[in-house]
Amino acid sequence: PYYFAGLYIFGPQKKLVETRYDMKKCVTPTWNHRLERPARGKPLILDCSVMGRKFPFVQDGGQDFISNGENTQAIFPSRGTIVNVATATTAKQRETWFMQTDDMGQDLTDGLVGLDHVDVDNSISPHKECKGSSLKIIEFNAERGRWWLEVSTLDEVRQADVIILNEMDIGMARSDQQHTVRQMAYFLGMNYAWGLEFLELTRGDESDRVFAPEHLPNFHGLHGNAFLTRCEISDAAIFRDKIGGYFSDKPSFVTANGLEKRLGGRMGVFGRIHIN
Repeated sequence: PYYFAGLYIFGPQKKLVETRYDMKKCVTPTWNHRLERPARGKPLILDCSVMGRKFPFVQDGGQDFISNGENTQAIFPSRGTIVNVATATTAKQRETWFMQTDDMGQDLTDGLVGLDHVDVDNSISPHKECKGSSLKIIEFNAERGRWWLEVSTLDEVRQADVIILNEMDIGMARSDQQHTVRQMAYFLGMNYAWGLEFLELTRGDESDRVFAPEHLPNFHGLHGNAFLTRCEISDAAIFRDKIGGYFSDKPSFVTANGLEKRLGGRMGVFGRIHIN
C-alpha cells in the first residue's frame, strides 16, 4: 500500500511501477492497474517541484518515512511489498494444467517446485524470544487475506503475540495481487511463516470473482496458511494431504461447484518459538 494524506492506498507492486514509469515525473495515471484498463480522463502533468513543498507530496526515497522538513510521517516499509515466491509459475503454465484430466492432479502437484517450502521472515520483529507469563494467541479464517489492513487495526489483533491465519493469498487478482501475509506482518511489526496450500488455476469461487475481473490473470496464483509472531520462528515445516478431489472439473463442494481447480493439497504449517 501507499501512504497518502493519512490513508494507506493499495497500488501496483513497486517493481512494476519502477519498470514502467519515470519516477522523477509527476503525472496523473493513464492506466488502472487493478482492473487493467485505461483510467478515466486525460493525463495531467503536475509540477513536482511545487508538490514537493506541500506535505504529504514528498518522495520517500526508499525510507520508512516521508518528510518535507517540517512534518514527518511514518509510512508502510517499502521492503514489506517485496514479493519473492518459491513456487513461481506463469499464467500460460496454469492454463495448460487447468486443461489436464482429473487423474493428473497428483503428478502435477508432485512436480511443483518449492511446494513444501515455508516462507519465513525473522527480520521484522527485533525479539528473539517471546516474554511474559502468558501469550495472547488468536486464530481466524482470513478469507483470502483481502481485508488484512482493516483487520490489522483491531485491538485484538494488534495486542496478539501469535496470530494464526487461514486462507492467505500471494499474487491473486481477487486480493489485489498482494503478498497478504508479508504486508500484514510488516504493518504489525511481527515475523511470519507462510506455506502453500493450493496453486489456484482459476479466479476463485463466486464471491472471489466479484473482486477479480475476468480479463485480469493471477500474478502467482498462490493460496496458503500462515502464522505471525513477535519472536523468532525456527524449524518451520509443512505436513500435507494428497490433492484428492480439489483437482477436478466436476462440480462439488471442494471445487466450489466447478469454479475452482487447484494443485497442492490440504496442509498445516508449523514452527517453533522460544518463550522466556
